[in-house]
Amino acid sequence: MMIVMIMINDNDFRQGYLFVQGKKNLKLGSVWTKYFCQFGFIGLGVMGKNLVLNLVDNGYEVAAFDLDTNKVNDAVIQANTEVPERQQPIHACSSLNELLEQLPSPRTIFVSVPAGDAVDTVCRHLIDAGVEVDD
Repeated sequence: MMIVMIMINDNDFRQGYLFVQGKKNLKLGSVWTKYFCQFGFIGLGVMGKNLVLNLVDNGYEVAAFDLDTNKVNDAVIQANTEVPERQQPIHACSSLNELLEQLPSPRTIFVSVPAGDAVDTVCRHLIDAGVEVDD
């Protein structure tokens, strides 16, 4: 199956259209707000924060979540300082539900947490928040 997404920028709004091969053209929502993100990121420790900032430096918008909201806020401030020409390249999410709402399906989510139980916990919470099989 071939999927092509076209984004049309119009100041604070982005319209998204999804074309699926072999099916009628589907319009995904009438308008996606300026907070529409290409990637989700969970865990903004030393490595996670730098990976998020690298994505931002390369033109992507990221929905970010960490249990420590100060880490997310620090990344947002640093991104706004480093790329002031872009408005809010990092969307600070207060929950995994909010993170999932910022991403088109299928979602691309990076998980940068310590190995072991933390990974299992994040995966369980993502499933509870509504992550789908195709994500």
